[in-house]
Amino acid sequence: MHIHKSITYKNFSGIFSTQTLDYHHGKHHKIYVNKLNSLIIGTQYENLNLEETIRRSYKTDTAIYNNSAQVWNHDFYWESLSNKSSKPAQIMTLIADKYGDLERFQQQFIEAAMSVFGSGWIWLVADKNDELSIAKYSNADNPLITGKRALLAIDVWEHAYYIEYYNSRLVYLQKIMKHLNWELAENNFNESKDLKKACQYTIYTRENCPYCDQAKILLKIKGYSFFEINVSQNPGELQEMLDKSNGKRTFPQVFRGNQHIGGCDDLQSYLRKK
Repeated sequence: MHIHKSITYKNFSGIFSTQTLDYHHGKHHKIYVNKLNSLIIGTQYENLNLEETIRRSYKTDTAIYNNSAQVWNHDFYWESLSNKSSKPAQIMTLIADKYGDLERFQQQFIEAAMSVFGSGWIWLVADKNDELSIAKYSNADNPLITGKRALLAIDVWEHAYYIEYYNSRLVYLQKIMKHLNWELAENNFNESKDLKKACQYTIYTRENCPYCDQAKILLKIKGYSFFEINVSQNPGELQEMLDKSNGKRTFPQVFRGNQHIGGCDDLQSYLRKK
């Protein structure tokens, strides 16, 4: 079962009032956790972590997906805010390389957040080539479904700011820009980068593919770590897979480093020899 993570109110002084935190964290966020826990009882999701629940339920179990994604999004959001003024050199260099300077990044981030129609989220993300970008998602969607690496998240649902800032998303965002947790962004950039490098296998998958699920189970049983690239969610990765696998269009396609192993049956035969 999933927990409603606690937060320390004093860490948000100068950003939100106690009333805002009581409603947003104490009610809205908690409702998502409780709803998710009630939905997953007796299902395939009952013992999965949030990330795996989100990936598996996307486009298949709408209620579970929405609630699990909102729990994960909110957990990330609270960590993305800080009263610390620290701006680590590495992440600032990456920001400068991409956007010119921090001020220009802030302008583009606010513009993207203001353009989210209705409810949603705005994220700082990195791709597989370590390039930063600003990503906006509607409703509960997040970088997990597009294969991006999440660095920072800001909630632009109205319940995030209506008590403190009324209907002014702009004023809320201008305040938030002064309280982004750049230490977290740098740590997330490096941890996710190291995690991908540490994975022993890369597996290209597609939506609703039982052979893909079977291949992942085989690797988990053997205790091997793997990096999954879902080409249904990341169509740009399809050509890379085709190039690396000599045009194979069946799924999954499994690689160990630069070695092409093949599909699920090939993987099973390969693992028997190890």
